[in-house]
Amino acid sequence: MLGYLQEETEGLAFLDILHKLEKLDLIESVIQWQTLREIRNEIAHQYDDSAELMSSALKAILNAKVDLESVYKKLQQNYQQRLSSANN
Repeated sequence: MLGYLQEETEGLAFLDILHKLEKLDLIESVIQWQTLREIRNEIAHQYDDSAELMSSALKAILNAKVDLESVYKKLQQNYQQRLSSANN
């Protein structure tokens, strides 16, 4: 999305990119995004040998479902608004 907006991101730390996204109102909060990223990292590093860890990771995904949907809808709405403005 930042590339579409021609926002400079090269050389920026991920946290700085998140702050830019938040400032542009593309994400609700840096903290929300960091939490979702932590869940993603946990899942990516889980292995099938521990049923408890896999169960915990799946529960984290389900608990984050509302936040994931919120992020997606916000990005989608923002993109469509900007696209509509560009076409007018």
